[in-house]
Amino acid sequence: MREFDFEAMRCDAMRLQVDGRLQLITHRGFRPVQHFSTLIGDVNDEYMIVRIAAGNGAPV
Repeated sequence: MREFDFEAMRCDAMRLQVDGRLQLITHRGFRPVQHFSTLIGDVNDEYMIVRIAAGNGAPV
């Protein structure tokens, strides 16, 4: 099984745009749960700022 190469997947390679929709997947319990959020901004290859995803009115 091949491991994912995180170095190859740089932020600019993903072509993310400000106000673009993001799919976030959390693995807290028995199965993964998907949430949707919006990209606010980023510093290339350092961090991303996203809106807090909410489920049932509470942050996830």
